[in-house]
Amino acid sequence: MFVKNPEYFLAIVKERSISKAADRLYLSQPYLSQYLAKLVSILAGDGMYDGTAFLSAQSVEEMETVQFSVDPGDGTAPFDQCLILRRQEELLGREELYYHTGSAYGVYALLSYDPNTGDGVVVLTTGAPRQVDDRGLYQLCARLSEQLYAAMEEHEA
Repeated sequence: MFVKNPEYFLAIVKERSISKAADRLYLSQPYLSQYLAKLVSILAGDGMYDGTAFLSAQSVEEMETVQFSVDPGDGTAPFDQCLILRRQEELLGREELYYHTGSAYGVYALLSYDPNTGDGVVVLTTGAPRQVDDRGLYQLCARLSEQLYAAMEEHEA
Protein backbone atom coordinates (compact mmCIF):
# COMPACT_ATOMS: atom_id res chain seq x y z
CA MET A 1 0.00 0.00 0.00
CA PHE A 2 2.74 2.49 0.94
CA VAL A 3 4.89 1.98 -2.15
CA LYS A 4 1.93 1.85 -4.52
CA ASN A 5 0.48 5.16 -3.30
CA PRO A 6 3.22 7.60 -2.31
CA GLU A 7 0.90 10.46 -3.26
CA TYR A 8 -1.13 9.67 -0.11
CA PHE A 9 1.86 10.41 2.07
CA LEU A 10 2.75 13.50 0.04
CA ALA A 11 -0.80 14.83 0.35
CA ILE A 12 -0.70 14.40 4.14
CA VAL A 13 2.61 16.27 4.28
CA LYS A 14 1.36 19.05 2.00
CA GLU A 15 -2.00 19.46 3.72
CA ARG A 16 -0.58 18.84 7.25
CA SER A 17 -3.92 17.19 8.02
CA ILE A 18 -5.26 13.68 7.51
CA SER A 19 -8.82 14.89 6.97
CA LYS A 20 -7.79 17.58 4.44
CA ALA A 21 -5.59 15.09 2.60
CA ALA A 22 -8.42 12.56 2.54
CA ASP A 23 -10.76 15.17 1.08
CA ARG A 24 -8.17 16.16 -1.52
CA LEU A 25 -7.60 12.53 -2.53
CA TYR A 26 -11.33 11.66 -2.48
CA LEU A 27 -10.69 9.01 0.17
CA SER A 28 -12.28 8.37 3.54
CA GLN A 29 -10.30 9.42 6.57
CA PRO A 30 -10.41 5.86 8.01
CA TYR A 31 -8.87 4.48 4.80
CA LEU A 32 -6.10 7.07 4.89
CA SER A 33 -5.61 6.33 8.60
CA GLN A 34 -5.10 2.63 7.77
CA TYR A 35 -2.49 3.72 5.27
CA LEU A 36 -0.83 5.70 8.06
CA ALA A 37 -0.85 2.64 10.33
CA LYS A 38 1.56 1.00 7.93
CA LEU A 39 3.61 4.18 7.86
CA VAL A 40 3.80 4.06 11.67
CA SER A 41 5.24 0.56 11.42
CA ILE A 42 7.79 1.77 8.88
CA LEU A 43 8.78 4.78 11.00
CA ALA A 44 9.02 2.72 14.19
CA GLY A 45 11.25 0.31 12.27
CA ASP A 46 13.62 3.09 11.07
CA GLY A 47 12.33 2.78 7.51
CA MET A 48 11.98 -1.02 7.48
CA TYR A 49 8.79 -3.07 7.42
CA ASP A 50 8.74 -6.84 7.41
CA GLY A 51 12.37 -6.98 6.28
CA THR A 52 11.92 -4.51 3.40
CA ALA A 53 13.32 -0.98 3.32
CA PHE A 54 10.61 1.53 2.39
CA LEU A 55 12.37 4.68 3.62
CA SER A 56 16.00 5.47 4.19
CA ALA A 57 17.11 6.01 7.76
CA GLN A 58 17.90 9.59 6.71
CA SER A 59 14.28 10.15 5.61
CA VAL A 60 12.99 8.88 8.95
CA GLU A 61 15.46 11.12 10.76
CA GLU A 62 14.26 14.13 8.74
CA MET A 63 10.62 13.38 9.57
CA GLU A 64 11.54 13.14 13.26
CA THR A 65 13.51 16.39 13.27
CA VAL A 66 11.82 19.05 15.36
CA GLN A 67 10.92 22.08 13.24
CA PHE A 68 9.59 24.24 16.08
CA SER A 69 7.92 23.98 19.49
CA VAL A 70 4.30 24.87 20.12
CA ASP A 71 2.62 26.09 23.29
CA PRO A 72 -1.10 25.89 22.46
CA GLY A 73 -1.92 28.42 25.20
CA ASP A 74 -5.16 26.60 26.00
CA GLY A 75 -3.97 24.75 29.07
CA THR A 76 -2.78 21.69 27.16
CA ALA A 77 0.87 20.62 27.19
CA PRO A 78 3.39 22.07 24.73
CA PHE A 79 4.68 19.79 21.97
CA ASP A 80 7.41 19.72 19.36
CA GLN A 81 6.22 19.91 15.73
CA CYS A 82 8.13 17.87 13.19
CA LEU A 83 7.06 17.59 9.54
CA ILE A 84 3.76 15.69 9.80
CA LEU A 85 4.44 14.39 13.28
CA ARG A 86 4.36 15.83 16.76
CA ARG A 87 6.71 14.78 19.54
CA GLN A 88 6.23 14.79 23.31
CA GLU A 89 8.19 13.34 26.19
CA GLU A 90 6.60 11.36 29.03
CA LEU A 91 3.48 10.64 27.00
CA LEU A 92 1.14 7.65 27.38
CA GLY A 93 3.52 5.95 29.77
CA ARG A 94 6.45 6.20 27.36
CA GLU A 95 9.66 8.22 27.59
CA GLU A 96 9.15 9.73 24.11
CA LEU A 97 6.50 9.37 21.40
CA TYR A 98 6.01 10.69 17.90
CA TYR A 99 2.36 10.97 16.95
CA HIS A 100 -0.32 12.44 14.72
CA THR A 101 -3.88 13.08 15.80
CA GLY A 102 -6.92 14.26 13.91
CA SER A 103 -10.68 14.10 13.54
CA ALA A 104 -13.32 14.32 10.86
CA TYR A 105 -16.91 13.20 10.45
CA GLY A 106 -17.14 11.88 14.03
CA VAL A 107 -13.97 9.79 13.75
CA TYR A 108 -11.12 10.55 16.16
CA ALA A 109 -7.67 9.19 15.41
CA LEU A 110 -4.34 8.92 17.16
CA LEU A 111 -1.36 7.16 15.68
CA SER A 112 1.85 7.04 17.64
CA TYR A 113 5.14 5.21 17.86
CA ASP A 114 8.01 4.89 20.27
CA PRO A 115 11.38 5.29 18.54
CA ASN A 116 13.14 3.70 21.51
CA THR A 117 11.20 0.41 21.50
CA GLY A 118 10.15 0.27 17.85
CA ASP A 119 6.46 -0.30 18.60
CA GLY A 120 3.43 1.80 17.84
CA VAL A 121 -0.34 2.08 18.17
CA VAL A 122 -3.12 3.34 15.88
CA VAL A 123 -6.51 4.07 17.43
CA LEU A 124 -9.62 5.13 15.51
CA THR A 125 -12.83 5.79 17.43
CA THR A 126 -16.37 6.74 16.51
CA GLY A 127 -19.27 7.77 18.69
CA ALA A 128 -17.06 9.23 21.42
CA PRO A 129 -17.51 12.76 22.71
CA ARG A 130 -14.95 15.33 21.54
CA GLN A 131 -12.96 15.59 24.75
CA VAL A 132 -9.29 16.58 24.77
CA ASP A 133 -6.95 15.65 27.61
CA ASP A 134 -4.27 17.83 29.22
CA ARG A 135 -1.75 16.76 26.52
CA GLY A 136 -3.98 17.91 23.67
CA LEU A 137 -4.98 14.38 22.61
CA TYR A 138 -8.50 13.08 22.09
CA GLN A 139 -9.23 11.59 25.49
CA LEU A 140 -10.59 8.19 24.44
CA CYS A 141 -7.82 7.68 21.86
CA ALA A 142 -5.19 8.55 24.47
CA ARG A 143 -6.68 6.21 27.10
CA LEU A 144 -6.88 3.31 24.65
CA SER A 145 -3.34 3.96 23.39
CA GLU A 146 -1.96 4.06 26.92
CA GLN A 147 -3.66 0.73 27.72
CA LEU A 148 -2.28 -0.82 24.53
CA TYR A 149 1.26 0.37 25.27
CA ALA A 150 0.98 -1.04 28.82
CA ALA A 151 -0.27 -4.36 27.45
CA MET A 152 2.65 -4.52 25.00
CA GLU A 153 5.09 -3.88 27.86
CA GLU A 154 3.48 -6.65 29.94
CA HIS A 155 3.69 -9.02 26.99
CA GLU A 156 7.39 -8.26 26.55
CA ALA A 157 8.11 -8.87 30.26
